[in-house]
Formats: sequence, structure tokens, C-alpha cells
Amino acid sequence: MPSKKEKRSEAKKRKLEALISLMGEDGQQAKKFRNSPEKEKDKSFCESGELTSSEETLEEIRKRLRERQKAAMQKAKIFLDSKYEDPSLNAIYPMDIQHLLLYAVMGNVASYKPRWCKLIRQVRLSGVVVIVIDSASSNDVIRHQNAFRFLTENFPLRIEVISPSQYGRTFDEELFAVPMSARQVTLSTRAADCNSTDKGTVRDFRFTAQTVDSVKSSVANALEESLTRSVSCLDLMLSEEQLKLEGYPLPLVNSPLYSKYKFSKTAYSHPTEKSPLFAVDCEMVRTQTNNKELVWIAVVNERLECVYESLVKPRADVVDYLTEFSGVTKKLLENVTTSLRDVQKKLRAILPSDAILVGQSLGNDLQSLEMFHPYIIDTSVIYNLSGLPLKKTGLKRLSSEFLGRDIQMGKTGHNPREDAIATMELVLKKLKHGLEYGNVLNGWVYGSERDPSSKPVDENGNKETLKAEYRSSEDRESGKVENGMMQRKFFFQQTRTSNCQSLFKLAKRSEKSVALAGFETRWAEEAEILGDKDESDRTIAKQTYLSKADHFCVFSQLNGFGRELRQPHNCNNCLMRSMQDVVKQVKRIVKHLPENNLVVVILSGRSDANSTQNGLCFLKIL
Repeated sequence: MPSKKEKRSEAKKRKLEALISLMGEDGQQAKKFRNSPEKEKDKSFCESGELTSSEETLEEIRKRLRERQKAAMQKAKIFLDSKYEDPSLNAIYPMDIQHLLLYAVMGNVASYKPRWCKLIRQVRLSGVVVIVIDSASSNDVIRHQNAFRFLTENFPLRIEVISPSQYGRTFDEELFAVPMSARQVTLSTRAADCNSTDKGTVRDFRFTAQTVDSVKSSVANALEESLTRSVSCLDLMLSEEQLKLEGYPLPLVNSPLYSKYKFSKTAYSHPTEKSPLFAVDCEMVRTQTNNKELVWIAVVNERLECVYESLVKPRADVVDYLTEFSGVTKKLLENVTTSLRDVQKKLRAILPSDAILVGQSLGNDLQSLEMFHPYIIDTSVIYNLSGLPLKKTGLKRLSSEFLGRDIQMGKTGHNPREDAIATMELVLKKLKHGLEYGNVLNGWVYGSERDPSSKPVDENGNKETLKAEYRSSEDRESGKVENGMMQRKFFFQQTRTSNCQSLFKLAKRSEKSVALAGFETRWAEEAEILGDKDESDRTIAKQTYLSKADHFCVFSQLNGFGRELRQPHNCNNCLMRSMQDVVKQVKRIVKHLPENNLVVVILSGRSDANSTQNGLCFLKIL
């Protein structure tokens, strides 16, 4: 049994070894230093000119470490979020790369921040360089490792990128077109209307303080009217971008995470203002697979009637019932035989083809159900009391603030029927009071006429019951879509948004200049065009690194591999040479870049009639 003194000595040795390793000392020297006796250590340090005691040595190393850390603080740093460290389970959208670029250029004023990685000390960046290798895929990297060796050995961070071609988008559109919020769209439209008023009338019009205030007042009034009008369920549905941003399961090709998921219907109909709403809430337990599995589900219609509720038997053994949240105990599940597949069949039977699902962060519930559904209203998105897009307001607080009812109060856990009813009531309130209601991001404030403290009452003075008339399937439009690939495409196209602004325009607002080489895109507004896509990769590479001194951001696309791939009689040797040449040009660009530049190399992926191959994203700060 070692004494306390020996333990302290051993602890000091471990600290010295760790500090020496951090300082970049040779590993063998560190190991030798730890295993040698204290006197031999002092002697070896004396002979090498170092300090002669462990305490002084430790202090010297600490001093050098502080200097190293101080120097490191002058550089930006990037790393993957822990949820995305396993490349076999997670892939990102090109939209996610766009969010990183927005944050790198605009900092904290960016409307989006990356969810998949962390960029520290963004203000220390001296620039951003994005290199897109057209049509190259993650499969190419696996098959031709030698050709991509420079990327795999010099870029420590990499993550798979979903090819946008499989849901009908182009890579440049996904990268450069930034979706506008509802508030931004309204302001932009009204401002344009104000600018076009009396167009063609010749008169002396000078901008004074009064006229500027008049225009601002007009825009504000128009925004107020637009946001407070009665809205339909279609106005509240999540767009395609929001579904991706909120982490909803989407039917993507080559997605191992969702390979076993089922569609909620064999065919879908176009949603209309008369489409029925169904609130869904699920409770989960943790199983031996280290996953959360469905254990309790409730479905509520617009009349606040529970149309389906069931306990569910998990497939794997339960290791944690999460009773304080799920409300489930071991005893409660003893005689349960309903399986996840039974629940899926039941939901497919209950839900009409145009059903709109309602829930609080419903993506988590759909993941536990292992199902896809395209039409979603998420109360954690349409309500916001924090003022921050990514900071959700919990259902418990929303119910207290807007429904005047406390839920989730007991220690016995949540009740999915109670939660589903609360989410449905919140949506019905939103439909009645307008887009602004309950969302400070849209300009809603406490104390307004739509303040939640002013609970609606009926003519007898009783609290209003928020229910909607149930609409039968005969009242709704049909227009069903065939199953299969058309079903998948329909899933995305129905939620597509068209109100976007150019990433380059946003960069200019932040006083950051942008250059573009090798792209052919309609989103090149406010960017300097260096060369078109017909230029050789060598020319584009040279344009990229030569222009870096004059621009904060440079986007370049190397098209040589894509051109070779599209040749009717290409051969494997030709493709290999093309890959090697493209990577060689990437190496040329990186070699000429100054320090503190964020370099993003993207393999765009590709699709054809038979298959879809995802891309890859490599990250590094020089």
C-alpha cells in the first residue's frame, strides 16, 4: 500500500508527463522522465541545462504552457459537435455548411449558427476559402484513397454531406441562397411597395426626417397588419429548410440512420386550409442499445379528443425508465404487448393523406416512431419567448403563459395525452390570433392586445374553449401521389421555400468582400466574378489564391473531375488522373493561403437514374 507521500510524488510525475506532452516534448523523453527516480530526474535536468528541482521544472513548464496558450488564443479554432463525431451515423446538409459560412463572415449577428460544429474566436479569422470539387463523392474517397491522400492526411475534420440532387436542389442554390424569415419577407415586400408608390409621377421629393419617419411608420403598420391577420394551418407548417434545421427525419437515400423508417402514408395529398390537424406526443425510455425507444403515445384531434393512446413494449431491455419524464414504470409495462410496428400500422390507418401533425419538438417523437411525415406544425418554432431562434421555450411554460394551465407538475412524469392537448390548443390559439402572437421574433410583446394574460371569454363570461370543427375527408381536396420515388420527391417539394437572399449580399452588409471562381449561379449578386466554369482547374486555382489578398471570402469550384465523369467514354484511368489533378489544385491553393484562414473543401456528391452518392466536407483553420 503506497504512502501519501508516494501518491503525491506519483501524481506530480503524471502532471509533469502531461505538461511535457502538451508542450510538444518527445513522448519517449516524457515516459523516461516519469519512470526515473526523483534524483535521477533532477540530475538529468541539470546535465541538459534545465532547472534542478521538480518544483522549479514544473513552474518553468507551466510558464511555457501559458505562453503557448496565449499564442493559441490569437487563432480561431473549429471542431465538430459531439453529436456529429460518429461519421457513420450523421451527415449534414449543404445548408449546414452555409450556416457555418454565415457565422464565419458575420459572427454573432448572423441569422443562423452552425449546429454541427463549433467555431471559436471567429473574429480572429483572416478569411474564408471554400473549394467545391464538382461531382466527387465520399465513395470516391474510399475507392481511391491515394488520390485523396492530401485531404485525408491534412484536414483533421471531415463529415458526410447529403447530396442536394436527391431532393431536387443544386449545390450552389443550397450554399448561396439564404432563406428569409417571415418577418424579413414582410419587411422586404412592404419596403419595395413603398419605394414603388407613385412610380412614374414627376415631382420634387426630398428625404427629410419627416419623410423617413413616414416610410418607417408605413412599413411598421403594414407589418403589424400582416402578422396579426388570421392565418391558416399552411402558414404555420415548417418549410423544407426548417425541417432540416430542426432535425426532422427525412427520407434520404443512403442515410443509415433512417434506413428502417416508414412513411406515415403510402401516398400523400396536397395539404389545404381544410386539412385536419392531429397532435402527437410520445414518451420514451432508455434501452440497452443506448437509444430512447417509444413506450407511450397519444394522438389528439382538433376537437381535443384522444383518438389513439397506447403503451408500447420496447424492443430491447430497458435500462432506465426515465419515470420523472415518461411517467412509465416497470410494473406499468408488465402486460404490454403492443409493438412499434403495431403503432405504425395504427397511425397509417388513422391519419388521412393530407393530415398535418402538431407537436412540441415533434422531430424527437417521429424518431421514436421511426416514421416520416411531410406536414408539420411545431409549437417550439411558432412560439418563442426567448428572442433567440435556437433557444426553445418549453411546453410547460407555454401552457402556463398562453393557456393559463399548469402541466407536467407531478413527480410521476409527463402524460402524453395532456401534452398533446396542450400543443393542439396552442396551435388553435395561434390560428386565431395571427403569426405574431406568442413569438417575440415576430415582434410580439407582453402587454399588447393579444397578451396571454387577457384570456378570451365567451358571452357568459366563461373562459373560451379552443376547439375547431372537425372536417371530414370528403371536405378536403384529393390529388394523391403515387408511392415510391415520387413519394420521396413530393415529400420535399411540398415544403420548399422560395424567399431567399444571397449569401454574398449578406457578406457585403458585414463589409466583407467576396470573389467567385468556377461557378455558374444566379446567386452571384454582390460577388466579384473571377472566372467561369469553363476555365481549367489550374486557372481557377490560381485565380483563387491570387485574389485572396483582396477579398475576405473566395469561393471556387473545380470542375475537371465532373467534366471527365460526364464524358460518354470515360475510363477508370482517366477518372483517376482527373481526381489526382483536382486534389493537386486544392493543394496549390492551400499552400498559398496565409494563416488563420478557414478552408472548407466540399465534395458535392452526385446522382443519376440508378443511384445517389453523398459528398464530403473537409475543414481546417491554417
